[in-house]
Amino acid sequence: MSELKIRNFISINGAPEVLFDSLPKEKQKEIAEKLQENAMIPMGFRRVKKDSA
Repeated sequence: MSELKIRNFISINGAPEVLFDSLPKEKQKEIAEKLQENAMIPMGFRRVKKDSA
């Protein structure tokens, strides 16, 4: 049995899809934060800025 491999591609602002792992770590973190934030908004959560908390 062969091992299952998952590859994540992302399209940013309509640009051609790129392999998520090929992006710089800083860009990966920025995208991950945006995706998480967008997933949490419908559940009523929102990000609070540290300086305004």
